[in-house]
Amino acid sequence: MKFSIVIPCYKVEKYLSECVDSILSQTFTDYEIILVDDGSPDRVPEICDEYAKKDNRIRVIHQKNGGLSRARNAGIAEAMGDYVVCIDSDDYLLHKDVLQAITNKLSTNPDVVLYGYKKLYESDGAWGEPVVPHAVIGSVKVVIDHQLLNDTFTATAWTKAVRTSLLHNYKIEFTPGLISEDNDWYMRILCYAKSIVCLEEPCVAYRQRPGSISHAAKINSLTDNLWILETWPSRFDEIGIDNDLKSTLMSALAYFYANLLIVFTSYPRSVSNEYRYRLKSLLYLFDYAKTPRANIEKRFIKILGFELSIILLTLLSKIKKHQ
Repeated sequence: MKFSIVIPCYKVEKYLSECVDSILSQTFTDYEIILVDDGSPDRVPEICDEYAKKDNRIRVIHQKNGGLSRARNAGIAEAMGDYVVCIDSDDYLLHKDVLQAITNKLSTNPDVVLYGYKKLYESDGAWGEPVVPHAVIGSVKVVIDHQLLNDTFTATAWTKAVRTSLLHNYKIEFTPGLISEDNDWYMRILCYAKSIVCLEEPCVAYRQRPGSISHAAKINSLTDNLWILETWPSRFDEIGIDNDLKSTLMSALAYFYANLLIVFTSYPRSVSNEYRYRLKSLLYLFDYAKTPRANIEKRFIKILGFELSIILLTLLSKIKKHQ
């Protein structure tokens, strides 16, 4: 079996059928679908069971609500395909040849296949511009360096097909309860993967809907991302990756850091002051900056200092929101 497609399901009865149907309509059929009902209180459990009765490629896991990470982990643990594909249950595959297009990239037996997406704005049905990885041939370091330099790097789990044995052998799981769990998960993969290939086309419709996890402003988003940035430099050493790859992955952390500075501006000063010192102590990550945003923020801070740069970023964020 080529693919195990893992779909965590929670409070998505409105979207689940569109997601599953987009897979069942694929021209490539060598796959299994693992629906993980994460204790959903709506009709999701029934919908999952109905699909399982209709198609023997569909398996259902019912569990108590434990969050997205535990749901994904449960599905991946049961995966029997050569590659794991994670899809969020409110998203869907863009066309019927997505799995075939990914399969066409597997001739060299890569550990990871990267592919793109398009944002679908639920409020008005508008589509964003395609976001796709640039195809480049080379080592993991070469591929990630190229993505960072060309601003196409993304850690999202649903833009990757990952060799199942890599996940199982190295016990690579999502950390339960962690916000930005994809960032942490992808860092683990990049430490152990030997090869990556890129599919230069959007494959996933990424639904933007108010109230989703990715749009909920929580203090955990700040503290968890700080933990990722603070702990990974030493974790690279513990794993024992070579210095060249470590330098590239430090650049990925600089990308995360630049994004976190923007998130930081969304909190009132009464909340953010507690974490200001920790955020400022990570400025050294900009020594590895490669993405446009990271380099722009690096220049701001070099010229204006940290505090004035945060004020400027806050103003720019407010202007962008009102455009």
